[in-house]
Amino acid sequence: MPAPVIDYIECLKDSPRFRQQLNNNENSLDELETKMEKLLKSCNTMTESGRNYISNQAMFIASLWELSSYFSADQETTTTSFLNKLIQTLQEALKFQNVIIDQTNSAINKSLSKFLKEDMKKMRETKGYFNKISNDLDSALNKNSAASKGRTTDLEDTSNLLTATRSCFRYTGMDYVYQISMLQSQKRYIILDSLGNLVSTYKTFFRQGLDLFGGMDPFLKSLNSEIESMKAQTRALEKNLEKRHTYVTKDDDLVLAETKGKPINVEGYLFKRGQNAFRTWNRRWFYLDSNKLCYVKRNGEEITVMEDDLRICMVRPLNEIDRRFCFEVISPTKSHVLQADSEILYRLWMSSLQQGISSALHEAMSPEVVANVSGAIQWEDSDTEEAQDSKLRQKPTSQRNANQILDIPGNEVCCDCSDPKPQWAATNFGITLCIECCGIHRSLGVHITKVKSITLDAWEPEILKVMAELGNSIANRILENQVGDHIKPGPGATRPQREAWITLKYKEKAFVNKDIFKGKEVEDSEGWIVNKLRRRTRIKKEKTEKATEKEKRTSDEKDVDTSAADEDEPSLLESVLRASTLTSNSKESTPSGSTVSLVKRRILNTEVVLFGGSLGKHHVASVELDSDQESTDGESETSWNPPVDSVANLTPELLLFRAARAHNLPVMLEALALGANMDWKYRGELMQAPIHQAVLSGSVMSTEFLILNGAKTGAADGDGNTPLHLAALHGNTGQVCLLLKHRADHHLVNNSGHEPLDIGVTNSDADIVTLLRLAALNEEIRENDFTGDDDTFNDVVQEFSQMVYTHPERLNRNKK
Repeated sequence: MPAPVIDYIECLKDSPRFRQQLNNNENSLDELETKMEKLLKSCNTMTESGRNYISNQAMFIASLWELSSYFSADQETTTTSFLNKLIQTLQEALKFQNVIIDQTNSAINKSLSKFLKEDMKKMRETKGYFNKISNDLDSALNKNSAASKGRTTDLEDTSNLLTATRSCFRYTGMDYVYQISMLQSQKRYIILDSLGNLVSTYKTFFRQGLDLFGGMDPFLKSLNSEIESMKAQTRALEKNLEKRHTYVTKDDDLVLAETKGKPINVEGYLFKRGQNAFRTWNRRWFYLDSNKLCYVKRNGEEITVMEDDLRICMVRPLNEIDRRFCFEVISPTKSHVLQADSEILYRLWMSSLQQGISSALHEAMSPEVVANVSGAIQWEDSDTEEAQDSKLRQKPTSQRNANQILDIPGNEVCCDCSDPKPQWAATNFGITLCIECCGIHRSLGVHITKVKSITLDAWEPEILKVMAELGNSIANRILENQVGDHIKPGPGATRPQREAWITLKYKEKAFVNKDIFKGKEVEDSEGWIVNKLRRRTRIKKEKTEKATEKEKRTSDEKDVDTSAADEDEPSLLESVLRASTLTSNSKESTPSGSTVSLVKRRILNTEVVLFGGSLGKHHVASVELDSDQESTDGESETSWNPPVDSVANLTPELLLFRAARAHNLPVMLEALALGANMDWKYRGELMQAPIHQAVLSGSVMSTEFLILNGAKTGAADGDGNTPLHLAALHGNTGQVCLLLKHRADHHLVNNSGHEPLDIGVTNSDADIVTLLRLAALNEEIRENDFTGDDDTFNDVVQEFSQMVYTHPERLNRNKK
């Protein structure tokens, strides 16, 4: 039977030998504790490093999966299959490694931690108690020895204390010796047991690894064979590419010869002449795609369909300009001038395009082709399913816009030739056009006419409002006021007849009544004003159908022209909004029921019409555009009183100036037709231009109309305020959004040194500050990355634009 490391007899005697043995064992256990703590620390460091290694290895495997997805996208099936097998093997090995790390920590840390934190701690607590009792025993012995023989009571007390203290010392000493003996005995097998468990863990790990990798020999052999095959293919490719420089010197004639007899897939760089006033030339990559002629920039972004149907196009050489190798692609709506780099490529493009047009027309006889109502041909199988789904999603919105625009009085026919069902629109005049007249409008240039497709193009809400406020009837009342002996072309007119009429009407303004300011009535008047239009207010959706019908009847009664004798008379002229009224000395008066009096002159209480006709009860635009714009919603009648101007000052410029403040588009169109200068500034009101007045009116619609007709968004008034400054100052969020969409410079400062953003911050206008800061960020992204507008900026601007259209009152919360 093993003996304790310290003799119990010596413990009871408390001999010097006992104290020496006790000291030796304490020093031994202290050294053991230090070394075991170091071992535990090293084990913890090792396991933590192992976990970091496993974490990095997991990231490595995740990167391998991403690499595998790259090869999957490139349809490299062989590479992908081998790569996936290797990654799966590494994943299994990673699981084994994770297990061995956990088991290593458990094998070493668990048992040794218990030995140190429980057993060693208990021994040290007993040691402290033993030392205390030892000191108490020494004190009791001293007291007992110092007791006087003559004092019987003291002798008895000291003797009893000594007996009790010695007994406690012996019990505590025996416990202390027990714990030291147990620790000295346990230390031998605890270390061996921990290391044994660790070795068993390693054995299991390596056996699992052998099972995992032992059966991979056939796979690795197949992998090596495939790698050698790939290397051979790479060497063959390298040898083939040694002849790469011969392609540089290949003649264009060989390129042309190689294309003969092959399907039409010509593509390459061409110079394209721009449609702007400077006629700049840009080099673009052109190609044919399903009867479409498309081009992209060199970076491959921003694909543009120049002609979406070659069947309605023709190609002809262009020798009238100074450049060589030029040809022209002509469609019913526009023409494009292109230039090739050489004679060979010029002939290649000409022949390919002509062949493409011929082929498209031949294929148009197949059953897959259907003709729409306007005569255009569409290919049902030329688009992918995704593109067809996109068209189906866009069709309701486009059709709704088309219906709304065509429902405006007079818009059901072409404004210039009365051709039914027009599919195009001139947005800056608010009119609709047929495809033949539209092509002539495009040839006039965007500085005269801005053309959009009613069904194909995306329509911004503010442009829809401009269209709803004007229309063919109003525009023709102004632009065809004095036709004289000229004959307006009809639906069957030739192109020269249309060109002559449209040039006279829109470019030269030959049919406008330019003597409108002359005459006795004008000369005898004292003054004139521009009034706002009276528009319907929007009906709340939550109202019942009965209440809605009641309000509609009430609104009709208010809006009806009380001078109209017959309620059912045609509405074509009745729907023409009153553009201007004058007041004369004569007793004749204007129709008392004129709901829209736009320009007046007053003498006593009589008024005389200067422009247009009255607004009848039939002017009910069944349009979902809410013609009464945000500037009129909730606005009191006394919020702005139009000033009375002297007739001597009645000029087109001042007329445009006053009409812009009244957000009265018919009068603004009249003023522009009379030749009003868009950049003219009124000295009497802070040197402001018409666009400043449009901003002060709070009208997004009138501001958009001026911009469409060439108004400068950076025009500054006498205080240096641009339209953007004024919009920010008055809290007109919709106008701020509109101006930023038109690239208004938000860095310009006024005479006080303030940018629009400074004004928005001062007014604590969160919406305007957000828009301006996003515009600055968008500008920085566009300049630094050359990637176009930021998606976030476009989304926010689109959201604000839609809010102007649907809930304008939310954007006018800062307006007083």
